[in-house]
Amino acid sequence: MASGIATVARVSGGRFRACFGTAFTARLAVGRRPMTLDALAASMTTLRRLLAGETAIADGKPVRVLHAGGLTASRPVQVPLWISVFGPRGTALAEKVADGVIGPPHPVLPTATILSGTVLDPGEDRDSDRVREAI
Repeated sequence: MASGIATVARVSGGRFRACFGTAFTARLAVGRRPMTLDALAASMTTLRRLLAGETAIADGKPVRVLHAGGLTASRPVQVPLWISVFGPRGTALAEKVADGVIGPPHPVLPTATILSGTVLDPGEDRDSDRVREAI
């Protein structure tokens, strides 16, 4: 993952942010439980160390990003790491490991929140079939 992020960072001109979550939907689709928040925090901490050019421990073994110059962004790779979290534990975790949040507005970090909606016609009921279909 660090290798891929460093490669995209090299060609993105600063327009890239890497986003992470517990893989709730993807893992449920293959019959697995989502990652725990502790596992997500450990993964993001390891990733930050690798992007900084440090040696980190993954699966109990030391690892590093070892690309030759020019193949990836120079280390330390400066890419914002955002996290998709909900609830008080996720909100607290975000302040420790992330640069931004995908989800409900966060009290400290920048947030990307997905909203759905439509424009009501004059006198239109917000519970109408057209409005539900538009949203």
